[in-house]
Amino acid sequence: MSDRPLSHRVLPLVLPALALLVYGRHIGDGFLSDDFLYATWATEGVGELLRRVTIDSEPQMIRPLPALAWLLPDDATVQHLLSILLHGLTAMLVAVGARRLGAARADGLLLGGLFVLFPLFTEPVIWLSSAADLWATAFALGALVLALPSEDGRRRPVAAVCLFALALLCKVSVLLLPLIVLVLAPRRVGITLGALGTTAALYLGTRWWLFSGLGGYRDASGQTLLAHLDPLLFVRNLFAQIPFRVLVPVKPPVEPLWWLMIAGVTVATGVVIVVTLELWRRPKPLIAALIVFVLAALPVAPIVGVSPDHENSRLIYFPIAVLLVALGAAWRPHKMARASVAILGVMWLGLTLFNAQSWRVASLEVRHSLELLAKAQRDLGSGATVFMAGHDTYRGAYTWRNGFGHAAALQGLRDDVGWLHGSAAMVAQQERVGNDVVEWQLATTASGGYRLDDYTGCQRALRQATPLRSVELAGGSASPVQQRGRIHVDALDSQDTQAFLLVPPPGDSPRIVEGWFYWRGPDDASFSRQRARQFVLGDEPIVVRLSSPVPEQLDLRIETTDPNDLNRLARLDVLPHIDACAAGSVPSIEILQ
Repeated sequence: MSDRPLSHRVLPLVLPALALLVYGRHIGDGFLSDDFLYATWATEGVGELLRRVTIDSEPQMIRPLPALAWLLPDDATVQHLLSILLHGLTAMLVAVGARRLGAARADGLLLGGLFVLFPLFTEPVIWLSSAADLWATAFALGALVLALPSEDGRRRPVAAVCLFALALLCKVSVLLLPLIVLVLAPRRVGITLGALGTTAALYLGTRWWLFSGLGGYRDASGQTLLAHLDPLLFVRNLFAQIPFRVLVPVKPPVEPLWWLMIAGVTVATGVVIVVTLELWRRPKPLIAALIVFVLAALPVAPIVGVSPDHENSRLIYFPIAVLLVALGAAWRPHKMARASVAILGVMWLGLTLFNAQSWRVASLEVRHSLELLAKAQRDLGSGATVFMAGHDTYRGAYTWRNGFGHAAALQGLRDDVGWLHGSAAMVAQQERVGNDVVEWQLATTASGGYRLDDYTGCQRALRQATPLRSVELAGGSASPVQQRGRIHVDALDSQDTQAFLLVPPPGDSPRIVEGWFYWRGPDDASFSRQRARQFVLGDEPIVVRLSSPVPEQLDLRIETTDPNDLNRLARLDVLPHIDACAAGSVPSIEILQ
């Protein structure tokens, strides 16, 4: 029986309670994007589910343990609750780890509280498909805590190795934990370090055997990203873009909340200055903490990058956790530093609630889209194909992405109809539009409800429209700027247009080109999947319709999946506004109150 006071054993439970307080309103959110894939695989049996997250996975991965959570009752509520509690448990481990390194009990709780409130953790906590990051970090921090000497000097190496192995079966991003342990306790880990390193080596060997390489994300040619890693991009991600996410952890707000980002950046900068001056009195532990952060970020640096909506922020979940643990060795604050951190926590709470709102909107969009599709499908002929022109992401929250077809199956939509996410720009043969191919788009009503707009007639009319002007995409001195796999067209006046015709070169051998068509206005920081259309270009031109409202001036970016396909994009014709696409003239299939 522990001789610690009951209050000391109960106090860390404040952190899971804080996680529930912050994220509890999202327990009722439904599945999003890739969630539907996992849910579908789970209905097909344990074997199919495990196959999809191991030997037949994309990206190539070994994540059997978090996948088992999808065998829980077919209800997102249970899984949302589990993710929130896992987040709170990980915060408890942050506090315990910081305590093991010498932080006072109150300061450990303070660091754990900061972990709960970090604003970019809305992605790993709310998006169920990223639960692998939660599981891997929780197991890895448990291994770290057991590898570090406790107050009485005891370690538990066997348990630490077991937890590390479980962490690796959740996600490879925790692979460098042995080096993190070495940096934090170079003279106190001994045989534990060797056992952890051996476990990591065995895991790497297993991946190499399964995937004939390290696995991970692959490009259009089938090569892993590590096969052609750009060293300069890697260094920039590691030392510029990832720290930027930590220091500016807020999505670009819209009016009238622009002040929120300014206030957040100002407070964060001030707190960093105060805390750095405080920690610098103990430079060695501070440097060790920064090294630990870099080590934890190394496995994800090739892919994390920075997007305007801070997508993929789940990839820095583990690095921030170990950074806060490592700061426990250097954290001996005075009252001013503690007060500064408390102010930062309050600001982060506001930013977390703000960032989480996009996930709520995405959840409502998906839920109501499926309800409306279930009602509208009765008017479809057998063998029809439906394109749902919904968001790929909404301000960093994944809406449909890869999961639309699986969502239709789980919803029980007609299996004699093809359900595809995107627009009719994904049909290489456009003459089918309006016959057996239709395009619908979710819209909001003035009363706050949702409706399903039918843009099939709009697409048909755009095919017959006379272009206003043309932009040559390949060849000639006036061509737009081209980069590897990308074409940029700057500053197009959009007052008279809402669609474009993408034209292949005449007489060229037929070849299917796949890619994304992005647009942004003059006030947008960067391109985002919130304003994007996926396209498939064959040997005939295709129409790319933008979603309303369209900014008055447009910058365009066209990306091809294979960079070598840029020469298959010959011309971009600017199409005019037409009545069939005007606001109010597009027929609404049904209204959901």
